[in-house]
Amino acid sequence: MKKRFFVAFIFGLVFFVPYLGSLLKWGKLPDGYGLFPSQFVAGKPGFNETLFIIAAAFVLLLSLFLLFPQLFGFKKSPPPATPEKVPLPKWFYAGLVLNGVSWLLMWLKPEPLIYLSYWSFTPLWWGFILMLDGWVYSRNKGFSLISSRTALLKFVGGCFLYNVVYV
Repeated sequence: MKKRFFVAFIFGLVFFVPYLGSLLKWGKLPDGYGLFPSQFVAGKPGFNETLFIIAAAFVLLLSLFLLFPQLFGFKKSPPPATPEKVPLPKWFYAGLVLNGVSWLLMWLKPEPLIYLSYWSFTPLWWGFILMLDGWVYSRNKGFSLISSRTALLKFVGGCFLYNVVYV
């Protein structure tokens, strides 16, 4: 009950606070509110040197934190034990081939296969997913989503094929 009230309260604030702000500033909703597309387009802001310096300092500090954590009080941990090696599964190599063929179709756009190059983005991602899951399988001693949840893979693959064939 508390969770529902909290969600409803936040949802109400999302709509009420901007309305309250417009009432305080203009006494009503601003002219043209709710008309789409917007009638007023603000120009691009100029370069702000102060914001640039702050952002650059933040990136520099974050880089130092990631590259040299000892400067921030972290201690080196002992190296972990080397895990057992499991060979890469068959679907890793299938994904590698699928990914490579899709990349070639997208980049080269061969004239006899130009129609396939327009449809090669989704197989590119499927190849990437298969390769990534195969790598996870190898690193996790034979456990991954595809190896443990084959029904889920079949369901997602079926949805994909349905969209390709019927939609």
